[in-house]
Amino acid sequence: MLDHVDSDEIDRSGEISEPLVQELRDIGAFGIKVPREYGGLGLSQMSYVRAMELVTSKDGSLTALLSPASPLAFPSH
Repeated sequence: MLDHVDSDEIDRSGEISEPLVQELRDIGAFGIKVPREYGGLGLSQMSYVRAMELVTSKDGSLTALLSPASPLAFPSH
């Protein structure tokens, strides 16, 4: 999924394209730790960390976009 992310373009424009944001929505990236009953993926803290490692390896701006979505709203137990 991240193969087509153009980090240089994101840096130049200062924006993450809406189609890319929609792709992230479609795969549930904004709800990694959100419980399933609330529409999220309900995954563990370790899954969240691994996903953020993957995203960070491709583009830091995507990490900044996704980071607040899960841990602040749904802290680990």
